[in-house]
Amino acid sequence: MLAHHLLDTFKKTFIHISFSDKTQPAWALRFMKMLNKRQASIRSFRYYIPSDSSEFIPRILDECTEVTDTIWISADFPDDFNYVSPRPFKATELHVGKTGNWMNLENFVNCRQIEIHSYKTLNWTPQSWNKFFRNWINSDAQLEDLRCEKIEESDFPLMVDGLSDEGIKHSEYYEWIEVKRRDGSEFVIGRTFNRVFIETRVKHLEAWWRQ
Repeated sequence: MLAHHLLDTFKKTFIHISFSDKTQPAWALRFMKMLNKRQASIRSFRYYIPSDSSEFIPRILDECTEVTDTIWISADFPDDFNYVSPRPFKATELHVGKTGNWMNLENFVNCRQIEIHSYKTLNWTPQSWNKFFRNWINSDAQLEDLRCEKIEESDFPLMVDGLSDEGIKHSEYYEWIEVKRRDGSEFVIGRTFNRVFIETRVKHLEAWWRQ
């Protein structure tokens, strides 16, 4: 296989992978398996998939748990499809396009930054968001920046119900609560239009003063 020859010839310490929408998922899976078998150090992984790929993408994602820096995945899945990882992801950043309903956010809480750009409304309930936020607050997970589009704006009060004694704060375009995690770090969980976000309180104050 040409890939084996290239890896043997160019012994680069770190690898960055980018598959176009022309790459067949079956081939991408074989390639990732080959890299992990060789214990290659994969810095980043990008894949843009134009069609329903629920057969292969879960297996490809299973091969991405050791990616260290960035994962970009853009794919369509059936609304009832849900991916559960066999182990936590290590990537610093996770970027998701097209649809986000397939994700179980608990699998990705050790990614410092998560961005979900969905073109249709997410089917996560306010109660599931509330449980996720509560678990994150009471954990040592690395997540410190979350941006997720396509939520129902009216759901936000239920999403953060009971998470802050001070209640929801408001400005012209934002509403948010302030929370303190169990390690004492201070964060904001907020909403602007149809986007929900998590960010540090320091970052939130900096953005506030720039308005």
